[in-house]
Amino acid sequence: MVNLPGAEDQTDREADQQPISVSPDPEWDIVGESCTNPSHVNETNTQNRLVDKALRDAVIQRLQVQDGKIPPITPSVFQTRWISIAKLKKVEKWKAILEIFSDIPSEALPSVIGIKLDALLLDEIIQALDWLCDTEAPSSKILDFTYKTLLYLSQVPRFYCGLLLVSDETIRAVHILLELLENHASDSQDTKWKELPQLKEKYTTGF
Repeated sequence: MVNLPGAEDQTDREADQQPISVSPDPEWDIVGESCTNPSHVNETNTQNRLVDKALRDAVIQRLQVQDGKIPPITPSVFQTRWISIAKLKKVEKWKAILEIFSDIPSEALPSVIGIKLDALLLDEIIQALDWLCDTEAPSSKILDFTYKTLLYLSQVPRFYCGLLLVSDETIRAVHILLELLENHASDSQDTKWKELPQLKEKYTTGF
């Protein structure tokens, strides 16, 4: 039998072009199903919302039982407690931050925080306040706590330096919180937040 020139190459090319049959791997099917299963995603989201609500409710309850006669913690205690929450997950950390601030009379914030205030600390405090107020209708107690915290934070040394470097997320949170405070003050005709216009100016200058 005589092989014609190029016949062997032609045979090889035809073999290369044959469709390759790949047996389905059942493990891939399992992975794909688990990633796209809507019931699994919905269940996870529901669990996250329940945990989020439980943590927020715990902070709200803590604030409601405060009698306004809190002995101020010292700067060293504040620093120790702040360092201790560094590795917490986001929502758990927000809860812990608010618990720390609920243990400090608002007017004592400038002396307790002092020169430790920076952009990162401001980010976390303001975002924690935004999370606290992220309910259908924040109570007067919560809004009053938010107002006083923002007010006395603005009196902490280096506040303006830190504010210039906060994240975009924090800037959005500032606007949301100020709008909530303005709406509440307008609806309730509450005159106790006399410094709200100045507070807005302090937090939005340059944004």
